[in-house]
Amino acid sequence: MKAVVYDAWGPPQEALDLDQRFPRAFIEKDSDNVLVKVMAASVSYRDFREVRGDFKSVKSRAMPRILGTEVSGIVEAVGERCWKFRPGDSVIGIVPDGAMAEYVSAPEMHFVRKPKNMSHLHAAAFPMCGLLAFQCLYKYGDLKEGEKVLILNASGGVGSLAVQMAKYKKATVYATASKHVEMVESLGADEVLDYSKCNWWEQLRGYNFDLVLDFGVGYSAWKHSEMVLNPSGGRFVTIVPDTVDGPVEFFNYMVGIPMRSFFAGKRYTYVDGVDLSNYDHFIYISKIVQSGKLRPVLDPDSPFEFTPRGMRAMVDKLATKHTRGKLIINVACSTGQSV
Repeated sequence: MKAVVYDAWGPPQEALDLDQRFPRAFIEKDSDNVLVKVMAASVSYRDFREVRGDFKSVKSRAMPRILGTEVSGIVEAVGERCWKFRPGDSVIGIVPDGAMAEYVSAPEMHFVRKPKNMSHLHAAAFPMCGLLAFQCLYKYGDLKEGEKVLILNASGGVGSLAVQMAKYKKATVYATASKHVEMVESLGADEVLDYSKCNWWEQLRGYNFDLVLDFGVGYSAWKHSEMVLNPSGGRFVTIVPDTVDGPVEFFNYMVGIPMRSFFAGKRYTYVDGVDLSNYDHFIYISKIVQSGKLRPVLDPDSPFEFTPRGMRAMVDKLATKHTRGKLIINVACSTGQSV
């Protein structure tokens, strides 16, 4: 099968390859796994960093590896212990072993039914990002109705969904972005600052936010957040271990971040990926999307073709770090199917 793979760390422009003969995904007969024919898959800057080797000092990875984790597709086969799906069902899901391939397999608890009101291209944009945004807001950030939240780097795949989820709970939402201020405002943010033109911590000093979410800054955001957080019960949640521009240092990851959390208590939380153990979170997000109150945002350059040329264009766009929403690969285009 065709798959976007890498077999060594390195610059994504050089490390990634569209392999035409990668071993096809399969499922064991006596399992709860689902085999899915992929219609569309998405990629994030976190995936870009994985390929670059930013996490190699703290996370081991088997090689070769398929790029991405989010898919939308059609169930091709199910194991005998599956009970949620049957062949022909349209699903979305999170595939830890890689998503950007013609076929993927994973336990059925990693999938939910695709919302009927959107295409596979749009549906592929929210499984991982939606779950991560939801958990940062509510599981780790403990956001309550009517609170005030600041979302840093709100124009990406996770941030754009977090803005909408926070407004869904009637929060007052401030956000930062650079080139896409108007887009974030269109999602419902009450005020959006262009971080390329001002220092948000100076502009918002003393605003006493109940929650600050960091989706693309790192340690410097934590240092500056003390100027804007509510001194009584304010929380800071980040998905960036240190910096977005270089390797994650082993000592900081294993000692620095845990010590930061220990001394700050609930005031500081680092979220190292999504928690897949609570299937209800996934179901809840899917229902909000189905209701039309949450819409994934696709970058204007999406979708990219599932070809060597399309892959290179996608990687070049990721390298700019200025995506607007999610980058999507139209996997089904290689077979001429409609998505």
